Amino acid sequence: MLHHTNRRWYWMEQSFPAHNISLRSAAQENFIIIDISNGSRVLGEVDRFGAPTLIHEEAIYIHEGVQYQVEKLDYEEKKAYVREVNVDYFTDASLAVQLKVLHVNRESADGALHRQFGEVTVNAKPTIFKKIRLRTHENIGSGPIHLPEEEPHTSSYWFTFSDEVAASMSTNDMQYALLGLSNVLVHIAPLYLMCDPQDIRVVPQVKAVHNKKPTLFFYDRYPGGVGLSERLYEVHGQLIDEAKRLISACGSPERLSRLRRADRGGRPYGQGAGARPAAARGGGPMSLLRERSLRHKRDDAAGRRQEEKTEGEAPAGAAAAGAEGSVRAASAGTASGPGGPAENDEWAVVGASMMHIEAGAFVMRRRTYEPGFRHGHYVLASLQGKGAGLKPLLLTGLPESLTSEEDSFHEKLLFLDTETTGLGLGAGNVPFMIGVGYFEGGRYTVEQMLIRHPGEEAAMLAYLQVLLERHPLLISYNGKSFDWPILKSRYIMNRVKLEREPEGHIDFLYPSRSLWKHTSPSCRLGKVEEERLGVHREDDVPGSLAPTLYFQYLAERKPEVLKGVFLHNELDVLSLAGLAVHFAAVTEGSVDWERIREAGSEEWFRLGLWLDKVGLHSMAEEAMDRLAADGNARHG
Repeated sequence: MLHHTNRRWYWMEQSFPAHNISLRSAAQENFIIIDISNGSRVLGEVDRFGAPTLIHEEAIYIHEGVQYQVEKLDYEEKKAYVREVNVDYFTDASLAVQLKVLHVNRESADGALHRQFGEVTVNAKPTIFKKIRLRTHENIGSGPIHLPEEEPHTSSYWFTFSDEVAASMSTNDMQYALLGLSNVLVHIAPLYLMCDPQDIRVVPQVKAVHNKKPTLFFYDRYPGGVGLSERLYEVHGQLIDEAKRLISACGSPERLSRLRRADRGGRPYGQGAGARPAAARGGGPMSLLRERSLRHKRDDAAGRRQEEKTEGEAPAGAAAAGAEGSVRAASAGTASGPGGPAENDEWAVVGASMMHIEAGAFVMRRRTYEPGFRHGHYVLASLQGKGAGLKPLLLTGLPESLTSEEDSFHEKLLFLDTETTGLGLGAGNVPFMIGVGYFEGGRYTVEQMLIRHPGEEAAMLAYLQVLLERHPLLISYNGKSFDWPILKSRYIMNRVKLEREPEGHIDFLYPSRSLWKHTSPSCRLGKVEEERLGVHREDDVPGSLAPTLYFQYLAERKPEVLKGVFLHNELDVLSLAGLAVHFAAVTEGSVDWERIREAGSEEWFRLGLWLDKVGLHSMAEEAMDRLAADGNARHG
């Protein structure tokens, strides 16, 4: 291979040395991606440790701006077979990671922190993947990933908090603080390493396996390590100082003044010794992250007397009805709230007030629409006496307890829409607003519940349970795969027993796709309400911005920040009622055939198929006969 001549070395092998060195990855075993759309051709390669989350089966892989769906992943042969597709979503996989310390090579104590560098084994297993719609980032589906667990050995740097810090915080507070700190450091670390953010991974553990203490791990993504975590060990002081500076910029100087004091007697890390630990003074990044996460408790104490004055009250009614088909404010209509003075209530700016029940308190915004209110093309009260037309949409059948209730069937419906802090179905996704609508006679009431902090979530869920007892049939839009599963998980997370689940659930996304998937640009609720209900929103806040605005409220504590979110959610709940009127009219035979004719033969055909699918066979035959007759008349 190497030949020595005249004091020089010469390469004598047939292949070039760089042939076996990848510029994309330090791993030696890569997965080949093969396009089988037209014949068979190699698109590229993915390293072994990125494959489980990038090219699992059903994953969307993007190459040179073209979308490919993975049809088969041959894990043993390290080949992924993909086919070109054109879809409006991408996939995002979740990875469950567990670490075990094998050996400690270096260590040092810095005040309340004990940092170490060594070798670890990483147990990484992909669990599920989510389908995220492009542009709106809404979750439109998910699925499991069935791949073996990887157990590479790599190098890691970690730091552990002292017993004093651990004792000063509850397990829940510590978890929030570690998550917040890891989120800060994962953005800072790549700047010191000059690497891709995916090259280094961060794993917080409230009780690390090896020492049972709060610990934050950084590990090299590649087997054996490439020196990244060791470099972080060396710049530990700079890393913590920069985290302090960044967190300090997130709040007021008064609230975060302690963060400016270093954990070593006012000097930055690495300068001087003999300072008291930060935990003894209450300073340091952990205590400040904890203070930010618990800031609402002080706000609660300050506002308690004001809330007691307005208990159970909500601001008075809204403006008169606006023009049909144009909605500038959700209160545009014959709508009213419970009434009562709210001048001193900080939530009056969004038309809401505090509501107190036995389980706790939360923010309530209530609007009642009189029988004459029109949302787009439809008068909502027209569902009265005709709600039973929605029964065919209950694909699982109607509960026996409701089979005889025809005239009051519409009063059994609970229209549901949530606003959440994220798009996933995991434990970290919190529904901060729950909007519901229900009929009482001809009046339609919209109630919106908001939590000012996670401590109010249990009370909000308890109130929702009361509503479900009165209105046991759930109506939603994509609620079967998103809203309701999240709410069920939140009952579990808050240890609130769900006494009664809905007796039925109608998800309007499914009939909307069946009818309009091929004739509408999109089946999002906003587009469906515009094209089928005649509702045109003005100055609407996109649902994708709701989490950002909620986090802004948490930082600033200004209720007016959420005004657009309240409006957006209320319009969604109104449109659910409008769709209920529409679908009930269709299933009861009140079909506007002229409008169907204008929409085109494709929608006409889809209507016939859908009617047959929900068991309305005679109406399906009528639709197909009319379609055939119309076609014959046109081509005469």
